[in-house]
Amino acid sequence: MPSLYSAPVYWNEQQYLLSFYDPFTFRLTISLYIAGISLIPSACSAPGCISNYYPDDRVHIFRVPENPPELKQAWIRALHCDNIDRLKVVNVCIKHFREEDVEYIHKVPNGDGTFTSVPRYKLKLKGGAIPCLLPGCPSYYSSTSTSKRARLSYEPKEKEMLNQTIQLLSKI
Repeated sequence: MPSLYSAPVYWNEQQYLLSFYDPFTFRLTISLYIAGISLIPSACSAPGCISNYYPDDRVHIFRVPENPPELKQAWIRALHCDNIDRLKVVNVCIKHFREEDVEYIHKVPNGDGTFTSVPRYKLKLKGGAIPCLLPGCPSYYSSTSTSKRARLSYEPKEKEMLNQTIQLLSKI
């Protein structure tokens, strides 16, 4: 019987097996890592979500964007998680995005100026997409409106207009 704690078993310097026993679900989770890269996707960091915790539940995840910083802060606010800065890597699964926020098709240009549509192997988020669906949380955590995205995209323009107005008023 495996230990209740995480116990790595080394085969060589490049490859090891990490297993741990979860006393809450009574499941043994085994992850295989090769050269520091996980072959099993990371778990979702959204509150109440257990996507990618177990091998039978695998979904696509997206890493929280680092740039621009406003978008990163919008993601953190949307997740309603105060201690998320403590995590080394923050991932959010596809279950927390609307269908229109995810690009499933990649358009490849042909030589004659037309495009061929090909399904994406690695899904991509559209610019400014923010996680807005939190099924494991109270309903007021989730928002299906686009107001956050609109506010995020127009905020720099409003600041610029405000700065210009202040400069004009200071000249008077």
